[in-house]
Amino acid sequence: MTQNTDNVLDHFNLFRGPEYTGMFESKKKNFEYPHPADKVEEIRDWTKGWEYREKNFAREALTVNPYDIEQSAAALHVALSMSPDEQRARMRSMRHLVQEFNVYRWAGRMLIDGARMRHRRRVLQRAGAARRRADAA
Repeated sequence: MTQNTDNVLDHFNLFRGPEYTGMFESKKKNFEYPHPADKVEEIRDWTKGWEYREKNFAREALTVNPYDIEQSAAALHVALSMSPDEQRARMRSMRHLVQEFNVYRWAGRMLIDGARMRHRRRVLQRAGAARRRADAA
């Protein structure tokens, strides 16, 4: 199903041709993990409960493993059903964290850690030199 200026298909019908449907069926069969409908329903119901919210979303951000389809779907569900007040509170808290733990603090801590390591190395070198002198005497 080639396209040219004489034969332009609507995007809806473009991927409905036999060459594409076969490719999509092969992809579904070989690469997608089929989830049973009852399991999907069970997870969807569980994500509506407070236990799930408290366990996974007690923090400011809705953190998920992007490779976990159910967890991503649950996070989307929670985000879309979150009250505006809860959204504002979480956003305020995240903005505060970002303001406080910014790149300048990170760089400062890296420099301080480097200085501590350098100081520790000097102390160990001096101690080693003193030990060698004491052993030689």
